[in-house]
Amino acid sequence: MKIALHLGVHKTASTFMQDAFAAERGMLAGRGVAHVPTEEFRKTVTRRLRPAAADEAGAGARQAKAAEALAGMLASAGAARLLLSDENLIGTPREMVESQRLYPTAAARLAALAPLLAGHEVEVFVALRHHGQFARSVYGESLRGSLRRFVGPEEFRAGWLQGGPSWVPLLEAVRAAFPQARLAVWNFMEFKQDPQRFLNLVAGLDPAAGFDTAGASHRPSLSHDAIEALIAIGAAEGAEAMREAREAVARDHPRTDGNWQYRMWSVEQERAFNRAFRRDLTRIAELDERVRVVR
Repeated sequence: MKIALHLGVHKTASTFMQDAFAAERGMLAGRGVAHVPTEEFRKTVTRRLRPAAADEAGAGARQAKAAEALAGMLASAGAARLLLSDENLIGTPREMVESQRLYPTAAARLAALAPLLAGHEVEVFVALRHHGQFARSVYGESLRGSLRRFVGPEEFRAGWLQGGPSWVPLLEAVRAAFPQARLAVWNFMEFKQDPQRFLNLVAGLDPAAGFDTAGASHRPSLSHDAIEALIAIGAAEGAEAMREAREAVARDHPRTDGNWQYRMWSVEQERAFNRAFRRDLTRIAELDERVRVVR
């Protein structure tokens, strides 16, 4: 079976795409494409493939259940192509903010997934974005998510800059896990200009279909003032207090003119990240003949 494996990354319209695929399951089935809803896939497979903690009991049984669930999905697909999409397959915003590294557990997670898809023709899809924009969005997302400890913006910025973030190691981890797979990579800004093109790319539809995206979720980042408010709460009261306050803070500080995205980086830092991103895309295109940067 052909497997279309969409890995995200976070904050690159992954949820929008997943909602569009779910809304068009009937159309996709008619075109020979099966789609597993992300909520189901995440609950039964992704969460069970997370790297085991040093003191965790039953990790082997957890991964065996993931293998069983995925085998059932493959067996019941009833189509020539199975579409699987979950950005958490390569990690979570919490991991990145707490470590100040791009997807620190991606290699381990993909190594656990790859044997479960052995014998199938896998094609991998990954959207990327400017490292500074990505960092800003992931940091804001983590403040209303599952941080185990409060991470202030100074700590996060310093660690992110020290690490010199690059997307190349993530794509190398994908290649290591799926050495025979074709890999399509694109800049998130390209998706914003033409979502239909990339929905059809991942679904493998030729001729292309028109996806109904009216009900697809747009999960906007928090405003600058909302993030500043959550940071103040986290610094004073901790991560749990931020989680409890997230909805009220977002409501009290909506995104408006003059209060838009969080201003995490200086203009010069933004430019440096942009140059680094262009270098990454060039290096990724040169990884091997199975990798394609879609432009």
